[in-house]
Amino acid sequence: MRLKAATVACLLLSGSAHAQGGLSLALPASLQAPAAALLEQVQQTARLIEDPDAAGPAWAEIAQAQAMAGDVAGAKRLTGQVKDDAWKAEILKAVALAQIRRADLTGAMATATGIGEDDAKAEVFLEVAVAQIRAGEVPRARQSLAAAKSALTSEYLGGLAPKIACVRIAVGDVPGAQKAVAATSGEIDRALANCELVMGAMMGGNPTLARQYLPTAQRQVDILAEGAVRGRAQVRLAAALAELGDIPEAQAVAEKIADARNRTEAYLELAERGPMTARRDAYRRAWAAAEGILQSVTRAVVWCRIGAAASACGEKADAGELLRRSREAAEA
Repeated sequence: MRLKAATVACLLLSGSAHAQGGLSLALPASLQAPAAALLEQVQQTARLIEDPDAAGPAWAEIAQAQAMAGDVAGAKRLTGQVKDDAWKAEILKAVALAQIRRADLTGAMATATGIGEDDAKAEVFLEVAVAQIRAGEVPRARQSLAAAKSALTSEYLGGLAPKIACVRIAVGDVPGAQKAVAATSGEIDRALANCELVMGAMMGGNPTLARQYLPTAQRQVDILAEGAVRGRAQVRLAAALAELGDIPEAQAVAEKIADARNRTEAYLELAERGPMTARRDAYRRAWAAAEGILQSVTRAVVWCRIGAAASACGEKADAGELLRRSREAAEA
């Protein structure tokens, strides 16, 4: 049994994916028992893993699955399956992120307070802030941002700088957002941070400011060397363009992504934004791109997410076919 099948199980069990984009997938009753059985199989396999570095991520996946299914208390207890404090923190972070996807922001904040690793705790607070901004709760988002800042014991922002830039500009703190961008330590983080400035400005309802940052984001992405790293930045650029409403330009960026995994991810981002005709086109392009993903576990997760996008577009037949493929890939 492949361990990341837990991610497939969590999507099937919860009947939802990418809550930020408003996608939902009603799970037929006939699939609930097989999904639960799949998750139990994954747990049995995880108990046999002797290598702590392999067991940690497996239990984090399972915890997220269990939390997405609604058993948050049981998911938190899975921290007892690992000895390393860093992996305990990853498990709790996975639970909190699942709570965010289920729109339980209060619960996610409570879970975050129990996380012992600063970066993991701050990441949860930032994701809560993003969800609050999208819900129009800007004052609460500022409180979550402050909680994230308090969780960090040093000025080094590391990989959190792009998300901090996004949240700061979305709540109106332009100088703070620019400071976060300046704190990035490499070309990829700078590219991601500038894309997040565009996203954050749009989330904050300021398209004029978003367009001011767009050229810099495009330049930062263009100077990256071809490969998966550049693909990650292209995904965020495509999402930023779509957030601006520039759907043809976003599609053009997605089409240029060299690797199938990131190209699929870019189209999934587009499937959450724009008019319904564009969303339908995006999930179908994601479907085509996913055919090039060789790793069966990754493909299983992706099929399920594309199925959620198809369902959100009212294409139930496609959604059913994609879920079938997801289960087959997970069990291969």
